[in-house]
Amino acid sequence: TSTTYRIGGDVLLVPSEYATVQAAVDAATAGDTIRIASGRYDQSVLTTNDGTSTGRITIEGVGHAVLTKITVRDPYYTLKNLRFIPPSTAFGEAIWLRNSAHFTRIEGCYIDLGMKKDVGGIEWESPSTQPFGTDAASDCVVTGNTIENGFNEALISVYGDRNLIENNVLRDGVRIDFFRLSGRENTLRRNICLNNFYTLPPGLSGGNHADFVQCFGKNGFGSKDHIIEGNFLRYIENGQLTQ
Repeated sequence: TSTTYRIGGDVLLVPSEYATVQAAVDAATAGDTIRIASGRYDQSVLTTNDGTSTGRITIEGVGHAVLTKITVRDPYYTLKNLRFIPPSTAFGEAIWLRNSAHFTRIEGCYIDLGMKKDVGGIEWESPSTQPFGTDAASDCVVTGNTIENGFNEALISVYGDRNLIENNVLRDGVRIDFFRLSGRENTLRRNICLNNFYTLPPGLSGGNHADFVQCFGKNGFGSKDHIIEGNFLRYIENGQLTQ
C-alpha cells in the first residue's frame, strides 16, 4: 500500500477552479495561494484553516477583484491586492481580524466605504479579557492600503500587541477616526491621513468626533506604550489629534 501526502504551495484559482472564494478558502492549507480573477464577488468570506510561520495562506486579487468582506480567524494569513465594497450593516467592516488571527498581513488593498454610516475599514476583535488580554490578533502588519469615504466610524481599529500599521492612505471621511488604537506596543508609522470633515452633508446625521487617533480606554479596554511617528496629516475639521 502507499500513502499520498499533500504538499502545500498550491495555487487555487477563482473562479476557474473554484466557483466561490469561500470554496477556495475552505480547500486551502498552509503554503497555498488563492488567486481571485477580476470581477465582483458579493461574498462574505471566513477563513477556516491555519497557516504557519513557514507556510502562510495568501488570498490575492488579480486585477480588480472586489469582495464584500473577509473575516480572518486563523493565524498566518496574507490578504493582498484585494478591493472591498462592504455592506451597509451598522458597525460592520470590510476586514475583521478575529481573536487568534495572529501574524496576519494586509497589503495593497483598497476599501471604499461609500459613506455608509458606522461601517469600518479594518477592525480587530476586542480581547476576551480586560484591559488587554492575550488573544486579540497580535504581530500583524497592515501596509500599503487605501481606505476612503468613511462616515461616523474608525477606518482602522486596532487591538492586540505589537501590530505595525504603516504606509497606508486614509482619506475623505466625515466624523471618522483615522485610527482607534488599543492594546500594547502598536506602531503607527508613515501613514497619510487626508480630509476628515465634521460638517454633515445634507440628510446625514452622526455623533462621532473627527479625530486622528482615538486611544482612550474604551469599555474597560486599555491602550499603552505605542509608537506614533512620521505620519502626515492634513485637515481635521473641528477635531483633534488624539483623544
